[in-house]
Amino acid sequence: MKTRTLSMLAGAVLTILLLGSSGVGEAAYRATADDAAHQTKPRLRGPRGPVGPRGPVGPRGRTGLRGPTGATGPTGPAGAAGAQGETGATGPAGPAGSPGAIGATGATGAQGPQGEQGQSGVVGAGTATGSIGEIPPGSFAATAFLGRPLVATVGAAQSIVVVATGSFGTTASPARDLSLFICTQATTPGSALNIVGANPIPSGMIGLQLPAQSRASFGVTDVATNLAPGSYRVGMCGFSADSEHWTNNDVVKQTALVVEQGDAVVPATPATTNARAAAR
Repeated sequence: MKTRTLSMLAGAVLTILLLGSSGVGEAAYRATADDAAHQTKPRLRGPRGPVGPRGPVGPRGRTGLRGPTGATGPTGPAGAAGAQGETGATGPAGPAGSPGAIGATGATGAQGPQGEQGQSGVVGAGTATGSIGEIPPGSFAATAFLGRPLVATVGAAQSIVVVATGSFGTTASPARDLSLFICTQATTPGSALNIVGANPIPSGMIGLQLPAQSRASFGVTDVATNLAPGSYRVGMCGFSADSEHWTNNDVVKQTALVVEQGDAVVPATPATTNARAAAR
């Protein structure tokens, strides 16, 4: 403390020497002397005064360095669904899948309306009945119609189906060698009589016979095909080398149908025929 006091006094003396004897220097000296005197007295600290009012906020300091990233917080609740976006472009077609299993059969649907009636295969039909009369005597060259033939008119690709049944009989003597066929003859005058079929044997009945005092019905049927368009007499025809003994004959009833020609029905193969037919 003493050293500090001496130092302050020395300073005061030096100040007086520099300033001289002027009033200012004197006043300064006195002030310096008073300070020095006060320095030598002990200081007493009074009670702390109240906190003054808060000063204005100072300017914002510079941003400090970024601290380390904190731990991830818990997931928050799901937000409300957003509005539906626009439909995207159609993607390329995927590969075809394997076929699925066949489903169960569905219920039968209601019956549809009836269709229009189709064209019939039968173009026309007719029936005739006529007395047989005398059997033409002789062989194939003597063949003639028996009973009343029918007249059928055909167009292109049409055929004639003929079905005929005749009642033949005898009196005092038995009869034999009656042959029956189906024949056609164009209505043009002078036209020849033709037995239906390339070979008359398989298409007719040969060598029919009856005992005396008897009567029986014999029938023949055939289809006349590949006819040129026009009109034809058709029906049962025949002959007998024993015609004088066929004396109890009645009538022939026959029917003819004009039909559209086709291959829907053909003869069976020889393997399916019986032995008797094959031998003829």
